Amino acid sequence: MVASGGTAVVAGLLGSGDTDTARTAAALAIGAMVLLVGGVVFVRLVHYRVTGLEYNTALDALRTYLVSRAPEVGPYVVMPTLADDVRLRMSSRVRSWTGLASTVGLVNSVLLALAAGALSGWARSHWGVALVAGLIVLVNAVLGHRAYERAIIDRAITRLRDRLPGAVNPGTAANPGT
Repeated sequence: MVASGGTAVVAGLLGSGDTDTARTAAALAIGAMVLLVGGVVFVRLVHYRVTGLEYNTALDALRTYLVSRAPEVGPYVVMPTLADDVRLRMSSRVRSWTGLASTVGLVNSVLLALAAGALSGWARSHWGVALVAGLIVLVNAVLGHRAYERAIIDRAITRLRDRLPGAVNPGTAANPGT
């Protein structure tokens, strides 16, 4: 829907007659669409990651129940249970810069920095001002994406801790590297 609307806007702008103004407006419209879609995709991926964390913890709880009811199958359960070290269980599920949401957040940050630098250059600023503006936006955007992801995951860990008291150890799950 966003792409269709954006295509219509760009087609209208390019067909308006004044080519320089139309091209600039079309570029701004396309850039705004890309940033909007990137932000929406990032938020959805973070929530998808949280859902995976919740499902995996629920599966750990089910395996724990199975092993507690039939201890003889314990040696054959290769996936983690709640009795396993929470660090090992949660490290791949909690915070990582290698996740898809983090990658999309990094790409979004770079695109925002490029937009800030381009706008600074468009405003006839010195190239150094445009570079500094882009770097400031890049750092703040990366930190903002990371803070959002961290807050959503922390909220999910709190919910899991409330629902399954033995599922999440607050000392290691929130910071698996410690």
